[in-house]
Amino acid sequence: MLPRPIALVLLLALAAAPANAQLGGLAKKMKDKAVQAAAEKAGVDTKNAPTPPTYDDVILELTAPRVEALLKGLGASQAVLTADGGIPAILKEREAIEAQMPALNDRASAVSSGYYNARNRWSSCENDTRDALGKTHEDEVRKATAAMIANPTGAAERMRNATAYQQELANAVASGDSVALKKATANYYKIWGIDLAKDDAVVKAKCGAPPAMPQAMAELDRANARKDSLDVKARAIENRAVLEGSKASGLTEQQFAMARERAQMAVTGTRTRFSKGELAAIDARKAELLAYLKP
Repeated sequence: MLPRPIALVLLLALAAAPANAQLGGLAKKMKDKAVQAAAEKAGVDTKNAPTPPTYDDVILELTAPRVEALLKGLGASQAVLTADGGIPAILKEREAIEAQMPALNDRASAVSSGYYNARNRWSSCENDTRDALGKTHEDEVRKATAAMIANPTGAAERMRNATAYQQELANAVASGDSVALKKATANYYKIWGIDLAKDDAVVKAKCGAPPAMPQAMAELDRANARKDSLDVKARAIENRAVLEGSKASGLTEQQFAMARERAQMAVTGTRTRFSKGELAAIDARKAELLAYLKP
């Protein structure tokens, strides 16, 4: 009888495929089994995640104690998210507004063109009128300056006031503050005996009152503004929920957010990048986690 290794070689030689290919296939299978065995021993899900998870200061291993801490944090977060209606109430109101948006947009679109055309005509008239008034006021300032030079009584104080208001004008222009700019301009001209408030009456007499925004457009603007305010409110609640969850869990905000994300993935999505130990700790509390981490 041939020794067992020699018999194995002869049997391989009789195979239809070349011996080198057959031996290469066997070697690969043996290697794959060895890798799989080593990975399973290390606690890695070899079917879905051939690479073990990498832990650091943010991604923590979800051991049983950490899952317990996460549940405490999720409970605290949920309390913030649902207090006084919380996020569900905000979402409900936002959805109601969204349902109205198509009709609001249609009504606003029907009148917007006429409004903008009328507004542009009025703005053009206003600009032309104020430009003409500005030239008149410049002439008035030059005359007032000449009169001041001819009669210097009180000139020093007037110049000090003029310099101060010029600085206010410069500051208003630099900051882009239109209200401050209007006020500083009015104060500056008052020094020279010019009341810019009267210009508004001149503009109204020449151009009429500015066109009023149609109700349909105002309603659309209010709806969009309300949506924006709801979004800001929701973000504030969500941020506070993370903060409270972090405190209750004993984890940093980043650690808590990451642990919540990974736990949700494990109980509702793909179970990759988890060790067997993590999956065991998560699955042991799966029902409790799902109460907070529904898809």
